[in-house]
Amino acid sequence: MKKATLEQRLLASRPADTTNHAFVTRTMDAVRIARGNETFSDILRTTNATKKEHLFMKLRHLPRFAAISIIIAGLAAVSGTAYAAYQLWLKPTATVQSSSHNQALIKLRNCEQYGGNTGLHVVINKSSGLSAAETAKYIQANCEINAVQSWAMATFQGKVKAASDILLPYSIQAVQGNAITLHDGSALQHIQVNSQTIYAANGALVTKKAIAAGDTVAYVVDEKDGALVRAIVKLNLPFKYYSSNSDANAFFVRNTCSGDPQAWCVNADSLDVLHSGEAGANPSATGNWYEIQGALVSHSATAFTIKDTSGVTHIIPTTSNIIATFNAGNTYGNISINTDDVLDVTYRQPTTANHGVVRANQVESVELLMSKISKQSGPTNSQKYHY
Repeated sequence: MKKATLEQRLLASRPADTTNHAFVTRTMDAVRIARGNETFSDILRTTNATKKEHLFMKLRHLPRFAAISIIIAGLAAVSGTAYAAYQLWLKPTATVQSSSHNQALIKLRNCEQYGGNTGLHVVINKSSGLSAAETAKYIQANCEINAVQSWAMATFQGKVKAASDILLPYSIQAVQGNAITLHDGSALQHIQVNSQTIYAANGALVTKKAIAAGDTVAYVVDEKDGALVRAIVKLNLPFKYYSSNSDANAFFVRNTCSGDPQAWCVNADSLDVLHSGEAGANPSATGNWYEIQGALVSHSATAFTIKDTSGVTHIIPTTSNIIATFNAGNTYGNISINTDDVLDVTYRQPTTANHGVVRANQVESVELLMSKISKQSGPTNSQKYHY
């Protein structure tokens, strides 16, 4: 049998069930990596000059991206795949490095929203019942969602402009031709894919055959035509880890307090006790922004005292008894502040100041930390955060 020419191998490398336009779209992102791949150059070096000239004459008359697609397909032809293997995004991972009681250190890789490759300290909400290992999976899911959203908005520029155009999570119930039935945890949803729909998994392109009933997916819709499915992305973990309801306030990221490096502060939901613009707060405070948190020890008409996680007490001067005022009536369903409730205090000071000492005219806000907030039912289902 006569050996296939380079031209034949290139032109035949497009998958039979894929249109030219879809194939071009799928391979555009590979250009960056293809530039550094020597395989294609090796093929050209073994092809005689006449055949090279004939090939490039044809490539010259093709649309720019079509020509790029054929070149990348050539890389795939020698490896026996439909198109070149390359990463759309790096797969995030989260593993438990250490844990004690309700705290854990999670080792992250490729998680840009938390700083890439780093260690993340978290406090696990006692009421959640989560183990450190389960918490790591929720964090990995958050990282993966962020990676998918970043990829989609960069890939479909002008067609997907906001995270709201990337819909997730869904569990596939059925795939019948171009009709896909999804479930979002409460109701069924039906979507139609098309010849231009892109499929991805683990940060790489796949074919439609790679998705099946039982898979957890996100899908990307066109900004102007919400029925036009641009991409379907197969997610790595079970559905529950991506659900915004299931992990809400299950864990809190822990950071060093800028106002006291020996203590840590958590990123949790909160209720305003005193905020900029109210009597006693100082919207005109100047200097750098600092933060301390602590459990309430006592309060009076002129100050309240909190104890941070390192055991240090901080006296926060006020122009009135803001704790008593909050407890007398608020818009949060009569939630009150009691001893041992955790308060977050932000303030501004010059860099040369002793940041553990706060003056009344420096306070910007005081907030009550919450493990869970239910604005509809007030204190019935709301839970205050405690150490």
